[in-house]
Amino acid sequence: MSVIYGIIISKIECGQPFILSFFTMVRGKLNINSSVSKGEPAVFFTGNSGFTLVEMLVTLAIIGVIMSMVLVNYRGGQGGADLRMAAYKVAGDLRMAQNYTLNLKKVNNAVPDGWGVRFDRSWNYYILFADLNNNKIFDNTDASTTIPLPKNIEIDQAKRLQLINAGTNTVDTFTVTFYPPDPNTFVYNSAHANPASTSTSARIYLKHKVSGTGSIIEVNPFGFIDVLN
Repeated sequence: MSVIYGIIISKIECGQPFILSFFTMVRGKLNINSSVSKGEPAVFFTGNSGFTLVEMLVTLAIIGVIMSMVLVNYRGGQGGADLRMAAYKVAGDLRMAQNYTLNLKKVNNAVPDGWGVRFDRSWNYYILFADLNNNKIFDNTDASTTIPLPKNIEIDQAKRLQLINAGTNTVDTFTVTFYPPDPNTFVYNSAHANPASTSTSARIYLKHKVSGTGSIIEVNPFGFIDVLN
C-alpha cells in the first residue's frame, strides 16, 4: 500500500496541490506507514481512525472529476492523432497523383494527359483521377478512384477549401491537377469545363468532428505538398 501511495504522489505532486492534499488526507486516515522494513508486516490502521460518510462522498466526487479529466484528455489526444494521420494520407494521395504524372502511369494502355485530385466540402471522400480529355478538371469521362475520409474526419465547414493567388478565396470545391513534364501544378475552383478562375496554390482544411482540432494541407505553386499543422 505504501508503495502504491508513493507512486501516486510522484505522479501528481507537480502542479496539482489540491489532489496532493487529498491523497495526503487519505494517508493520514489510513495511517499508512511508508517506512516498513523488508520482512516486517505493514500496519495500515492504528486506533479508531477512519472515513466519515461526508469524506467518502467527497472522495468519490474527486475520483469522478479526475477520471473525467483523464477521459477528456485521452479523447482529445486520440482525435489529434487520427487527424494527423488523415492529413498525411490526403497529402500522400496528392503526391501519388504527382508521381503518376512524372512516371507517365498508363490507364487502359494509354498515358493520360495528367493526374489530379478533386475535393468538395460536402463530400466525406475525395477523388483521385486520370485526366483523359486534357480539361484539367474531373468529369465523368475520366478514370477515377474514390477515397473515403477516415471516421470522424471532415473538410472544415467553416474554413472549407482555399485558393491562394493575389488574395485568398474560400470555395466549396476545387481540383488539383498535375501535368508533365515538371509536373506543372494547376488548381481550378470549378467542377465544370472551362472554369471561371484558377489559382496556383491551394489549402485543404480538415477537422476532427469530436475533438474539434484542425489540420491544413497545402499545395504551393511549385508543386510542393505539405501538412502545415
